[in-house]
Amino acid sequence: MPFSASDARDNLVSVGTVDHRSARLWFRAERPGRYLVSVRAAELVPHGQAIVDIAPGNPTDNTAVVTYPDQAPGAPPLLSLHRYTFRVASDDGTRVVGEGAFETAPATSDATPPIFTVGLVSCHQPFDKDGVLAPDSMRLCQQLFATFAAADTKFLLTVGDQMYGDEPASVSLLNPAYTSRWGRGPIQEWTPQQIREAYQERYRICWNQTPWLKLLSGLPNYAMLDDHEVFDDWGSRSEHTQGPAAKIIGAARLAYLDYQGSRQLPWGPDATAPAALDYAFRYGTLATFAFDIRSERWVGPPSRVISLEQLARFRAFLAANGDAHVVFVVTSVPFVHLPEWVTARGEQIFGTDVDFPDHWSAERNRADRAALLDVIDAHLTAHPKQRLVVLGGDVHVGCAFTLHFVGDRKPLFYELTSSSVTNKLGCVQATLTPVGPLAFESWPTLADGRLKATLLPAAAGAPAQNPTGGLNAGLIELRRNGDETNVRLKLLGVGEGAHAREEYVSGWL
Repeated sequence: MPFSASDARDNLVSVGTVDHRSARLWFRAERPGRYLVSVRAAELVPHGQAIVDIAPGNPTDNTAVVTYPDQAPGAPPLLSLHRYTFRVASDDGTRVVGEGAFETAPATSDATPPIFTVGLVSCHQPFDKDGVLAPDSMRLCQQLFATFAAADTKFLLTVGDQMYGDEPASVSLLNPAYTSRWGRGPIQEWTPQQIREAYQERYRICWNQTPWLKLLSGLPNYAMLDDHEVFDDWGSRSEHTQGPAAKIIGAARLAYLDYQGSRQLPWGPDATAPAALDYAFRYGTLATFAFDIRSERWVGPPSRVISLEQLARFRAFLAANGDAHVVFVVTSVPFVHLPEWVTARGEQIFGTDVDFPDHWSAERNRADRAALLDVIDAHLTAHPKQRLVVLGGDVHVGCAFTLHFVGDRKPLFYELTSSSVTNKLGCVQATLTPVGPLAFESWPTLADGRLKATLLPAAAGAPAQNPTGGLNAGLIELRRNGDETNVRLKLLGVGEGAHAREEYVSGWL
């Protein structure tokens, strides 16, 4: 039977947050014990070692994070814009957990590389309906590491659904026929730690593909959870706030922190999970804020997508990064995807059992969308040279928008959505998913006429598949131009050779 312990990867490594002098290095070991995290310069010159003790019976599934060199006694700071490799092994040398590489960030804005790129992916679910790895689903993922390396990609944004707890349906953690292998009842009846362990194993199953592991270990990874790291549309129904659903959500969020969130957030066996998992970071002239639009969802009245506290952190982030040339804002569900009337009609026909209530355009989510627009409008009005790009995933379509506040001399910003990297849809579904974004060509205004959304044209002579319903990844190119930085948005699809193919390329923004 697929999706058993024999399908799970025992040892994993990944790169997390990297700044100009340090890096967060994450790993999962097959057994507890003492491990050495060794870092070398690109010339194979030893830099230093950190020692990590993983205690038996720890609740984090033998995962650990090292902030290097802070946790490596005697090791000097890393050098900015330098390449390093790392290796994680048991202290007796008998077990190698894994190896990886990273490049540090610039120390100042002035040191930002003149041209660089950032990768964007979401929705990693490469299995067929029976839980068997589908080769066609991995075709783009196989090409991405070489493509990103050729494009001088500095880091990767994985913006939701890097693991599916509830798909494929035959091996869903919510399917009693699948979970019966543990000799227990339905997962709703399990203890929180038992549920956490099941989600931990699911990560190790879903990530057991060499192309995906190369992305985790060869680039700084900045993750955000979405619904499938728990189950579809969690937080969008009132019953999710209590009882068995709330227990599953709580345990799955802990597993997310064990396997993804700890790359950016303080975490360990004795830590308490924060209410929201948002974070921010800086790479030279580029500043990024990642919203957690799942953990604080509440079906009211009044309803909410994010708390006032999270919105205040975003406002403070913008105020602190007014000097940034470019701002990325991650919202795992795209800020703009379906016109409001489509969402409303969908809810009327299908109720809350389909994804329509999950979108920002759903009536109960519009107040939070309006509050977020207030903050963006005020900030861009005060910083007219700054480029702001909203980045999302989730919706199984690749798409680029221009978003323009209506009115004289009002600012504009952009959105790039990339979904999915491996979750291959059937031909009919892939044909239908672009319909929502295309509807804005006929109904461009939203938010009570405050915002106009238009598909961003391709550059002259460039690939122009916008939107695209096939497997896709995003690539954002940044080019310094004096005291500004221009941005070019790209969508990549499956290529014929070793590299992905450009499906869409915007002009310089």
